[in-house]
Amino acid sequence: MCWGGRTLALIPAYSHVDHRLVENMKAAQLPATTLIGCSDLVKARSFLLSRALGTDAEVFLFIDADMLPSVDQLETLMLSERVDSQSAVTGAYLSKGQTLCARPVDGQDEAIVIGGMDRYRECQGAGLGFAAVHRSSVLRYRATLPVLRESGVDWWPFFLPTLISAEQEPGGRRYLAEDYAFWWNLRAAAGVRLWLDTHLSIGHLTAVPVALEVGDEVEVAI
Repeated sequence: MCWGGRTLALIPAYSHVDHRLVENMKAAQLPATTLIGCSDLVKARSFLLSRALGTDAEVFLFIDADMLPSVDQLETLMLSERVDSQSAVTGAYLSKGQTLCARPVDGQDEAIVIGGMDRYRECQGAGLGFAAVHRSSVLRYRATLPVLRESGVDWWPFFLPTLISAEQEPGGRRYLAEDYAFWWNLRAAAGVRLWLDTHLSIGHLTAVPVALEVGDEVEVAI
């Protein structure tokens, strides 16, 4: 169980964190560290995670500033049975293009049913809008990275975009942005498997919150 000071949310935000997210985190007694105003998302995410490793938190929650999880959903992610030294979890939410922000492993490209019998699906990668990872996983990954120093502070480039070679993936070369690259590299460097929790459907702020419903079938972005 990972309550209170043992769990820490990391939130990069360009201008602010949505007030509803702030209120729900307070209700869930979820502490958070934010970085506001940095337009370099790769650096912002890396700074946040590097700083988080200086705390005693055992589980880190990645939450985007415009996500709208309920208190129950925050608690479900905080207490997920799938978050341990070898596994991480992402919730289910849609991108702006209305596709699922997760990519199942090869051979699992059938539609994903939200809230169905098959609760957990292993993924190659996902967004970082609502996910959880264990400290020990991150430490193993950090051991493979160069340490950087800025203004007297050490940090590690956890979220560098990555190019996948044809040898690494039969489908050919592919560019991975900072979020998918993190999960790819975490698996390669630390053997961590990422699981999509199809029972954890999160609203994402547009004009109004848009969330997946139980029984929805969603297309997977390629």
